[in-house]
Amino acid sequence: MDTQESFRAAMETILKRYRETPLIHRWQEAITSEPEPKPLAFWIRESDDLVNIVWLTRRDVRDITWLPEVGMSTFNVLPLSSVIAFEVREARDYAKTQGLQVKGDQVVHVITYNQPGGLFWVPSDEKGATELSKFVSQVHKAVLED
Repeated sequence: MDTQESFRAAMETILKRYRETPLIHRWQEAITSEPEPKPLAFWIRESDDLVNIVWLTRRDVRDITWLPEVGMSTFNVLPLSSVIAFEVREARDYAKTQGLQVKGDQVVHVITYNQPGGLFWVPSDEKGATELSKFVSQVHKAVLED
């Protein structure tokens, strides 16, 4: 299964599971300019405290976040040209110590020109951390090529 098929399958499953939630509204916003997303790469965290869907396009990174316990949802479009750096920090329960309100030992901070604070991606376990590391590498490569 290629990246686009894998992303489509994952999204169909997630959207069915979270029908009546703000996550659906953020998804609709995210796909207004591209109804059939064709990601070059993607990373998804789906846990009790966070659903984070992030995908790389030729021009940008799109990030949908939903914190069910807090009731907050966000959608970000981050042009590749605005990415300055990636910072990875890891320690036991590090995400909570940074006020991110989710569980996680690792935090990837995407530092940008145009978005104060940048973006934060937090894997929930070692498998998620490995997948996120691969995704960050692909985004970094795209930024260098942009």
